Amino acid sequence: MRSASFLYRRYSVVVLVAGLVVLMLAIYGAGRNQINDRFTQFISEKYEYRTDTDYINQHAGGVNSLEFVVVSGPNSVLANPFIASLSSAVEEIRDLSGVVSVLSITNVIERMNKLINTKEEILQIALSELQDNTLSEYFLVYEMSLPEGVDVDNLVDISKESTRLLVGTDMVDSRNLLELEQRIDSVLVEKMGDNVDFMSASTSTVISRIGFLAVVGGVFGAIAALLIISGMIGLLFRSWKIYLMATVINTIPVVMGFGIWGLTHAELGLNLSVSLGVAVGVIVDDTVHILHHYQRGLKDGMDRVAAIDWSMQQVTNAITMSTLVIITGFMPMLFSDYQVIHDNALMMIYIVAFAFIYDLLVLPAAIVFFSKKRESSDATKATSTPITGTFQP
Repeated sequence: MRSASFLYRRYSVVVLVAGLVVLMLAIYGAGRNQINDRFTQFISEKYEYRTDTDYINQHAGGVNSLEFVVVSGPNSVLANPFIASLSSAVEEIRDLSGVVSVLSITNVIERMNKLINTKEEILQIALSELQDNTLSEYFLVYEMSLPEGVDVDNLVDISKESTRLLVGTDMVDSRNLLELEQRIDSVLVEKMGDNVDFMSASTSTVISRIGFLAVVGGVFGAIAALLIISGMIGLLFRSWKIYLMATVINTIPVVMGFGIWGLTHAELGLNLSVSLGVAVGVIVDDTVHILHHYQRGLKDGMDRVAAIDWSMQQVTNAITMSTLVIITGFMPMLFSDYQVIHDNALMMIYIVAFAFIYDLLVLPAAIVFFSKKRESSDATKATSTPITGTFQP
């Protein structure tokens, strides 16, 4: 406590400048973060599931896929120009980066077209040249050739008004999956036209969006909680200055945590959607105790410097012990084989540690600095005030 008091009393400017420099670096780091998840890599490599999925992603086309339902409208999917347009879209989708396979009804039609026309020494007639009856016959032959218990429901619905488009990909990043989905949407719009409706129905993109919404919701929820809690602190102490101090000092540790994460990992995901809510409750507790004793010192007649000194004397030991207990409690979670638990614990340690440092040094240094500045301003005004009255010897 004495060393901390010495720093923020004697070197308040240095402490503030150092705190601002670190904060600017953290803001830069926070800006490097991107929302991204690798769901297949959430568990450690020592588990068989992880090694199997890694092998599939590297050698067998990947475990993720994007599924689309393409609706032909009132007409059947086994008719032109729908089949010709879908075939053109499938060919372009195959050329997209990250795509390893495409399953569509056009695969069946093209294969049957090639097999049936081989006898006539015609390798393949363009699908756009086939009549609707011919397309239906090709598909019927294929359906009847399937073994017992197997049907074509995986390709078309019973009414033949919609078909399934399955795109296999070796991508594991949720961010890349969503970008690939957008590119496929663009291709379908361009090739199929406005008269054909389609929608995404893949589990991979649903989970990816859940991660995105969880992070965004967690961040905005934490910001809203900080503002509301700081407002309640301001109302409790009946001081707008206390409200500003509480808002700033409670927000800084969160920014610092995201900044360090941006400099070391640069990716946010479902693994960090919970840690912010927990961290807010911890960092606010320390600030409330410091500001409560500080205002109490002011009410007892102390000046601002003496009040913050007395406040830190009262709460430093308790804050130190609670910080050590919290960090020690989260440290065993760093050895978890599940990445979500590990990352949550690491982010909590970052935020709690920076909250402790800024509460112990930067907050008192700011109060001391502005108190000295105000006292200097008051002294200057008193010196420059002209003395009026009559001189009497």
